[in-house]
Amino acid sequence: MVPVHSLDGRMIEERNAVAATTNNHELLQVDSLKKHFFLTEGPFSTKKRVIKAVDGVSFTIASGETLGLVGESGCGKSTLGKVVMGLIEPTEGDVYFDGDRIFRMPRRKRRQLRRRMQIIFQDPYSSLNPRMTAGYIIGEGLRIHGLASGDALKQRVEEMLSVVGLRPRDAERYPHEFSGGQRQRIGIARALALNPSLIVADEPVSSLDVSIQAQILNLIKDLRDQFGLTFLFISHDLSVIWHMCDRVAVMMNGKFVEMAPRQEIFKNPVHPYTRLLRDTVPVPDPDVLRGNVSPRVEPNCNVHEHCLQVPVPCPREDFELVEFSDHHYVACHAELFRD
Repeated sequence: MVPVHSLDGRMIEERNAVAATTNNHELLQVDSLKKHFFLTEGPFSTKKRVIKAVDGVSFTIASGETLGLVGESGCGKSTLGKVVMGLIEPTEGDVYFDGDRIFRMPRRKRRQLRRRMQIIFQDPYSSLNPRMTAGYIIGEGLRIHGLASGDALKQRVEEMLSVVGLRPRDAERYPHEFSGGQRQRIGIARALALNPSLIVADEPVSSLDVSIQAQILNLIKDLRDQFGLTFLFISHDLSVIWHMCDRVAVMMNGKFVEMAPRQEIFKNPVHPYTRLLRDTVPVPDPDVLRGNVSPRVEPNCNVHEHCLQVPVPCPREDFELVEFSDHHYVACHAELFRD
């Protein structure tokens, strides 16, 4: 068996040193990614309807960076995360992980790559097998990849439980014996067990009580800093994105409409949909809230119903991300072509 490193001070120092030297390295690259679903209109119909869940998305994530993906429910966030993980095949486009083209890899090599890419699921109640103990769930990936067995496996599981704030003896308990927050800690421990480089966190606190959300977010943040992890962090809550992320991509109807550093998104949002999302976050100053939205743009734009203020009709039909300022990209006709 391949030896499993313990989470001692030496390992933490090594992981931090690697993260410091690779901070500018692009760990993940997504190129013109599309995922379309084809649905029949009825049991006796031959007509098919196309659902463009992800429709031509491109972005990169540097090693050690956290990219936040925010948007309303149904905009394609979770589908994008699953395609990045290789859980579902794309319709078009490519995903590169550390320079390797994921969907052109042989099956065996892609399986080896999964050790470096893990996911934290949204619902801690349905993502854990109720017939398995917490220890078996956390150690399952180690067994599948042949990384540990016997005492080494038991030690690794106990270390993971301690890292996420649970007791080593909790390894013998079943999921129904834990609270929602504790179950999510088990999911986090499972994701960390293989020492991944990239973690996709798909709405990891949306199903938890508000009183527990902050604890889980702070735990994820501490573990990210401790082990130099890279995150694609998916959420519909801008306040969570502000707390967790370095850069933010705003998604609507399968497309990115704005992408910028966190400070820019919150202090200088350009796209009207981003402004609308920001203004839904409760704030103590009512003066920052907007009035009624005014759909004055051409219907060629798929966000025209959410446009807040556009003085002139939009000049073109298609829209893609264009650099508005340094590291700030936006897909908005009115702002880009304003005199």
